[in-house]
Amino acid sequence: MSVFYTQNLQISGPNSEDILDGSAKGAKFWQQPSCQQQRNTSPASSEEQLVKETKPSLWRGVMAAALGSWSCLASGASLGFITPALPLLKSPMEGLVLTEDTLSWVASLLMLGALFGAALAGPLLSKGRRTTIWLSSIPLALSWAILATANAPWPILLTHLLFGVCLGIIGDSVQLYVSEIAHPSHRGALGCVPVLMFNVGTLACYVASLFLDSWRHLAWFGVAVTLPGIVLPFAVPESPCYLASKKKLHESHEALKRLRGDNFDVQSELSELLHLQPTASSLKGRFQALKAAVKPILLVGMVRTSSRLCGIRAIVAYLEPIMSATHSTVSAEAATVVVGTVQWVATLAACGLLDFVGRRLLLISSQAVMAFALLGMAFGPGGVWPLLFLSLFIVANSVGLGPVSGLLLGELVAQQHRSVATSATGSFSWVVAFLVTKTFFDLEHLLGGMEAVLALYAAFCALGSVTSGLWIPETKGASHMQIEQLCEQHEENQPQFRTV
Repeated sequence: MSVFYTQNLQISGPNSEDILDGSAKGAKFWQQPSCQQQRNTSPASSEEQLVKETKPSLWRGVMAAALGSWSCLASGASLGFITPALPLLKSPMEGLVLTEDTLSWVASLLMLGALFGAALAGPLLSKGRRTTIWLSSIPLALSWAILATANAPWPILLTHLLFGVCLGIIGDSVQLYVSEIAHPSHRGALGCVPVLMFNVGTLACYVASLFLDSWRHLAWFGVAVTLPGIVLPFAVPESPCYLASKKKLHESHEALKRLRGDNFDVQSELSELLHLQPTASSLKGRFQALKAAVKPILLVGMVRTSSRLCGIRAIVAYLEPIMSATHSTVSAEAATVVVGTVQWVATLAACGLLDFVGRRLLLISSQAVMAFALLGMAFGPGGVWPLLFLSLFIVANSVGLGPVSGLLLGELVAQQHRSVATSATGSFSWVVAFLVTKTFFDLEHLLGGMEAVLALYAAFCALGSVTSGLWIPETKGASHMQIEQLCEQHEENQPQFRTV
């Protein structure tokens, strides 16, 4: 029987005695024996066997992930706004005409704001995952309202900067929250929910633009889809991993019961969460723990940077000029809806692929396919082919690089370093996203055409595929304890372990 010792745990609540055995020798958490051990030691009733063999509720996990990710839907709409609004903002009929340079700032300021948002996400997450999600939804709704009433260029620029700040906070906090509430057997599927909700918001904005003839009406639509995000976080429990890190054992136990189901034994999972909490109090111990976290943080940062260098944000934002430069016969409006639909469907497929195929293989293959698709867009024939290659690019990103780049933060990085890792990797990746988006037209003029820019993005995708194959370990089906043990290894060879 395994015993985990916890130190300085203060437990409150009516059922705390059922969670922790208060012996004279100190506080101990006893891990429950497995079903096989129980059958070998004493006869168990059919009811007890049913309780022990019940699987964690997938439905409860999906509902918690979806409700907690509603703000991702709203931030996805804010990122998708610029694509259909771009031609409207250039039209004299709207009464507010923006130049090409100003429009490039509108698109890129969102990425710059996300840089500051990612830097704020770390300190905010230390106060609570659910609280951070809720707080970020309020300024997002206000930003939409300011945009809808803008009568000059500067409010549009300001709101997109604020959109970015909220996006930087929401993207990391929701992804981390979902990774922490998901059971290891469902973490791949649930880890796609934030990206799926984000793509739903983007697609909703694209579809709404077909029926709304003004960018102001589209902004009011953004207000409507954001308001539920202010209320829904209160319908989901706080992250059990976060609660355990704050020594709130009873609350962590109750959160696990809400997420896994009443008939699922959560004591083994709770004991693992307690075992993962840092116990070193000396300066040397903290330094060693931080040193061990450097490699996982660098790996996460590498993948997140690759997700920006592939150019997807710039390609989606400037879809109209790209379709024109690649001699596409499909209208920009139709291409926008097709891209949004393909992105949503592909992300939905990724929910099953991540737990079936694995993270590492999807990272390698998706970036290789993205490189091929970009080269097809750049040098392939015109007509409908540019849209087909673009759809292939979006599919590859949505089933691999996109969701995995967010999922790895909650898998590779230990609990005590996730706030720092969130700020560090998020800020750097958004700097890259800002540079890629802002320099898109500059690169076109410098390199001599749109084809050269797309070929450059393809080269970055190919490089990302190689580096992922060399250094990213497989974490499919692994528990938090197994992943933490993986991150503590310091062998020169690539670390490996069997999935469960």
